[in-house]
Amino acid sequence: MEPITNFIKTHKISMKVENVPSRPDAREYSVPHHEKPFHYKIRLIKGTPQDGDYGEFCLFYSMGFGHAKKISQALKNISPKCVAYAEQIESLRRMKSYIPQPKLEDILDSLAMDVAGVIDHQSFEDWAGDYGYDPDSRKAEKVYRACQKLCSDLVGLLGKDTVEALVYETERL
Repeated sequence: MEPITNFIKTHKISMKVENVPSRPDAREYSVPHHEKPFHYKIRLIKGTPQDGDYGEFCLFYSMGFGHAKKISQALKNISPKCVAYAEQIESLRRMKSYIPQPKLEDILDSLAMDVAGVIDHQSFEDWAGDYGYDPDSRKAEKVYRACQKLCSDLVGLLGKDTVEALVYETERL
């Protein structure tokens, strides 16, 4: 198994990250505002325009509040029951240096897991059965279709053989 860092270098993959307030492709969950996840628009890039082997596609990515290590450190002396706790978190969330940034390795690993489900199953019903979804659920089918689109976009960027190498020959994190 190849380390994902080697895979990234070999295939000249990079990314650009933009912090966004919400994801247009997902619903918001009802959690206290200061505990909402961090959302990003990710532009995955293969090669450079000068290489002649250049491509890119955009996707949305989220990281839960637990990834905000700097915020946790800054709040270690404040009780979560204190009124100032939520206010302090909100203040820190507005400071760019406290917003966690996703790593390319994590994004590719997440994509590999989503794409593997599509590659490994012949139909939505097979996929639903293996992932614990009701095969009659429209919500489940929507998740499956989103995974299919990710797979298609990733194959469009990297090629089928490279995506299969990511899924089957690269170490998971």
